[in-house]
Amino acid sequence: MSEWLTDTRLIMLFWAVIGATALIYGYRRRNRPPSIDRQISIVSAAIGAVLLMLGVQAARYAVFQQKAIAGRAGVDPDTAEVVANPRQATGDLTRPRGAILAADGTRIVWSEEREGHYTRFYGDAALTPVAGFYSPLLYGKDGLEATWDAALTGEGGRSLIDRIAGQVGIAETGPLDLELTVQSSLQRSAATLLDGRIGAAIVIEPSTGAVLAIASNPTVDPIPLAAVEQSQVAAARSAWERLLDDPANPLVRRATEGLYPPGSTFKVVTAAAGIEPGIVAPDTVFDDTGAIDVDGHVIIEANRPDESVTVFTLTEGFAYSLNVVFAQVGLQVGRLELEKRATAFGIGEPVPFDEPVSAGQIASSDDFLDAPAALADTAFGQGELLVTPLHMAVVAAAIANDGVAMQPQLVRQLVAQNGTVIDTIEPRRWRTGVDQQTAQIVQGLMVDAVEWGYAAAAGLPGYRVGGKTGTAESGQDAPHGWFVGFAGEDAPRVAVAVVLEHGGEGGGYPAQIGAQLMAEALSIDQS
Repeated sequence: MSEWLTDTRLIMLFWAVIGATALIYGYRRRNRPPSIDRQISIVSAAIGAVLLMLGVQAARYAVFQQKAIAGRAGVDPDTAEVVANPRQATGDLTRPRGAILAADGTRIVWSEEREGHYTRFYGDAALTPVAGFYSPLLYGKDGLEATWDAALTGEGGRSLIDRIAGQVGIAETGPLDLELTVQSSLQRSAATLLDGRIGAAIVIEPSTGAVLAIASNPTVDPIPLAAVEQSQVAAARSAWERLLDDPANPLVRRATEGLYPPGSTFKVVTAAAGIEPGIVAPDTVFDDTGAIDVDGHVIIEANRPDESVTVFTLTEGFAYSLNVVFAQVGLQVGRLELEKRATAFGIGEPVPFDEPVSAGQIASSDDFLDAPAALADTAFGQGELLVTPLHMAVVAAAIANDGVAMQPQLVRQLVAQNGTVIDTIEPRRWRTGVDQQTAQIVQGLMVDAVEWGYAAAAGLPGYRVGGKTGTAESGQDAPHGWFVGFAGEDAPRVAVAVVLEHGGEGGGYPAQIGAQLMAEALSIDQS
């Protein structure tokens, strides 16, 4: 109720009642002069309606939004410190919070009572970034600690009836543990593979959307920020200042908040945009002599495997990542079909997730793709495209899942302190990127790119692997390196996205990281 009946809607309802009362009164007065009793009845009805709405608003504030109002907080723009109800901060320190656990039961973060207050404790440093940070006296909550705060404190995650039963003592109350979909060993591997490099790596189960690993580098160590006593405040502020001064900007989670041009990984979307309506097919032939002039904008081809060959099929153009070929695909497909397909994959809006996700974009203005040169650049992954690594992992997973994009899921279950499962988060379908037939054709293009194309570094003996590399111009000397792909015995069982900032060509280390993570994920799944 509180979500539907917003302040704006309540005000609109108020004026609607006033307007309806005025119309009724005016109509009756025009057609039959009302008696004094009738006038009193109309005024009484209007007053009653207004009082009813005021009562509804009071109920919203006192009952349905009580926790939200009590916990309302702001952020000081100069210091980033949280300005909140001091009673709320005191409550955070004096009550336990649920633990956050990996899929195999490994504790990522948990609470223990020390000297009259509860302190968060952390396990493996490779796993802790998944949880976010918890700083009750200064910087508030971040990541899962924020989005699942109600469940972790025991004030949410149950039905209203269950919460009332707990308050009157006929049912168990208390904090709930979060059991994640993340595999601890795979998460460690992702963190290790990114060590010393700025970027992100995500592994997803295509059929369910379960996130098996989600790593960003650099990361935030939550321990120095977790001030729970006044004596720790100065050190926490110093730690925060170091984070702000770090040129690598560790406060930005690359996996979910980093926005990058996708480079040639976007050719997955462009190929689907041409194949689904029948504009192009895998055997459609394109000329590529090394360059193409689009309204005075010259696109140079740097990827031809043999400069003596100037004719390529769509399959070859995809496997060899030929920008000139895909510029032509984009021009043939046109703005409307390309936008339609990108939108079908959700590009331009944030992916629904358990943590905050940045919204990407197809273009920064409505008329950008009207220019043929801009359309051509966008078709091979440049232009004004911006995406998060999580979003490209969802795109790869959707292709692997016959076109269906499942909502990526990080939390699997809510568990009471006695071990009772309170809630299981079921897989949810997010959207359909392409139809099944088109998805299977694009799968074939991606498999060819690994078997004999430029994504060969992602190959895994004994598995059917599909992939697409990407080299995205970054505005600096070194481009960003991308890889997206999937793998399985017959049908795809895991999908991956890897990006390395200024990491060079995607066919190198990004593809190798992707291959190692997919191999380990398949091994875990079989055990």
